[in-house]
Amino acid sequence: MTTFGHVNASYHRTYPQSSQAVGRARREVVDFAEHCGFRGQALADIEVAVGEGLANAVEHSQRTDGGFEVSVSYGTAGLIVEIKDSGRGFDSEKMCARARPPVEALRGFGSFIMRELMDEVAYSESGTRLKLIKRLPRAARERSSLQA
Repeated sequence: MTTFGHVNASYHRTYPQSSQAVGRARREVVDFAEHCGFRGQALADIEVAVGEGLANAVEHSQRTDGGFEVSVSYGTAGLIVEIKDSGRGFDSEKMCARARPPVEALRGFGSFIMRELMDEVAYSESGTRLKLIKRLPRAARERSSLQA
């Protein structure tokens, strides 16, 4: 289903396990979000957060075969992006327990960045499924309802 405006819209795709696929998936999610009415900083936030989530799915799944899945939907809850990888997973509660990684850390900022940029971030299925939610800013929602 792919309609926009006040009607729910969604898509689901499977991508190969590669960095090139990460870029393609990120662009497709951003294009979808833009069609749903996201602009400016909100759209940039989605691009960065989704890029982090996709890169983590490919890097941390530790598999060279298979791929990752991306499901995107838009409705009253906002834009919902779900990323599912085929890895072994991780302890998301432990990994995401602290507010931010230590300053001296060289890695581990992806989850922090996603939490800062999106309205909601949740892991499930032992950390192999990531859900990112971004609500459309009020002014954009009001413009959208005037155009309907």
